[in-house]
Amino acid sequence: MNPAVVAAAVAVLFTLLAGLAAWFLPAGLSAPAVAGLVVLLAVAAGLLARLFVARALAATLAPLAAAARGEADTAALPATGPLAPVCAAVASLAAAAKASDERLAEAQRCQADWQAADKAAEAKADRAARRQQVVGKSMSEAAATLKSVSANITEFAASLARETEKVSSGAETQRGRVESAAAAVEEMNATNAEMAKNAKAASDSAESTRTMAQQGAEVVTESVSAIRTLAGVMDGLRSDMEQLGTKAESIGKVMTVISDIADQTNLLALNAAIEAARAGDAGRGFAVVADEVRKLAEKTMSATKEVDDVIRGIQNGTSKSLESMGQASSAVKRAEDLSGRSGDMLSGILDLANGTSDQMRAIAAASTQQSVASDEVAHSMETLAGFSGETAREMTSALDSIHKLDGQIQELVKLGGVFRIISEGTVLAEVERMIHNPDIAAMDPGRAEQAMRRYVDQLPFLELLYLTDASGRQITANIPARDVHLKDAASARGKNWSSRPWFTGAIENQDAYLSSIYVSDASGDYCLTVSAPVMRGETIVGVLGADIKLFG
Repeated sequence: MNPAVVAAAVAVLFTLLAGLAAWFLPAGLSAPAVAGLVVLLAVAAGLLARLFVARALAATLAPLAAAARGEADTAALPATGPLAPVCAAVASLAAAAKASDERLAEAQRCQADWQAADKAAEAKADRAARRQQVVGKSMSEAAATLKSVSANITEFAASLARETEKVSSGAETQRGRVESAAAAVEEMNATNAEMAKNAKAASDSAESTRTMAQQGAEVVTESVSAIRTLAGVMDGLRSDMEQLGTKAESIGKVMTVISDIADQTNLLALNAAIEAARAGDAGRGFAVVADEVRKLAEKTMSATKEVDDVIRGIQNGTSKSLESMGQASSAVKRAEDLSGRSGDMLSGILDLANGTSDQMRAIAAASTQQSVASDEVAHSMETLAGFSGETAREMTSALDSIHKLDGQIQELVKLGGVFRIISEGTVLAEVERMIHNPDIAAMDPGRAEQAMRRYVDQLPFLELLYLTDASGRQITANIPARDVHLKDAASARGKNWSSRPWFTGAIENQDAYLSSIYVSDASGDYCLTVSAPVMRGETIVGVLGADIKLFG
């Protein structure tokens, strides 16, 4: 039986008995009598209750019991009559019981809330720790890369500074060489102008020389004719002169002897002078010398006679030669006139030739100067070419350093994107909201694809979204952003990504995971993947992958 009903019945009984006692005590009865009376009345009441009041009491107690159980409103209990105190007590008990039940329920709810909050706090702290671990790992990797990039930039900048200094020095030297080459070129231009002037003068002189040479050729032709006439006369003269020459040869022989005699005579005279200087022995020496002089005198007389004969022969030949020479004289005179004219012509030609020679010497000197200037220009150009080659090599080296520096700057730009994503927290927050989207959490491919399309249209930093089951098999197509063009987005459905870091990281962390930076196959730009597990209670049912634009 319900304890509340029993308590209510006992309370009603005691209240009834107390009411009866209160009625009889004022009548002056003793306490024992009253007690006996009460007992009797109680027994009688019990009997009466059984016989006459059972139904009425049952009808009265029924609402009391219902009110005590909280199944009826205590306001419906009678507030007057003999049962009014009982009803009031029952109402108080019911109200107290109800309040106690409410406080107990509230305490139970608070305990459940506290337990849930404590569990949620633990889960949140654990998730925050894992999140901090993921972010810390990404920050550590980015910091290490930043340190390496900074060192590389310092090294490349120093190398670029050295190469730039070399290029600057080479450019200064090259500038000096260029100035020297320019001066040499100016000198060559002046020399070329002078050479052109001299060449023009030489050309004019050559033309005048040609004209005078033509006139001289005509005079020479006439001279040749006169000389031919003279040649005929001279032939006869030559024959006579040959004979005269023969005679002259004879005279030559005689004169040779005379010459020898004269030599010996001179020698003897010298010896005589010497002997004369010798005092005592001079007599004997002079005798010998005198004898020798006598002999020489005899030879001289004989030779002289022979010379006389020869001279007579020469005289005869000379007479004939004189006649021939008379004829030749006229021819020679004419030839002399022609030769004079030829001489004048040739003098003019010689003067022109001298002028031409002077001009040619000037041209030669200018050519020499031009050659020297050309050598200087060639040397300067060779040196300039060397410096240009060295400058080109240094510029190539500097360009390589610039390319490397540009690559490191690109790394810095990528790191900037990573730091931006990590510091803002927007990407991680949005991905976490996605995995709680009912359409995605349901793991229904069609609904998930529609939800992901809405996300890529709304969030500019998204490049690609895709969803896998818990085993790593992709259950949706690749959902790209509008500016990303894929050849076949549906072909990725069914692929297994269970070995990829973005999948294993999300599974192991049971929280969002940030991948390293890589070049996207879809867009060709730098990106990273943020993945998060799709939970159903405490169980991972899938992984959502989001490719994030670093510069979106």
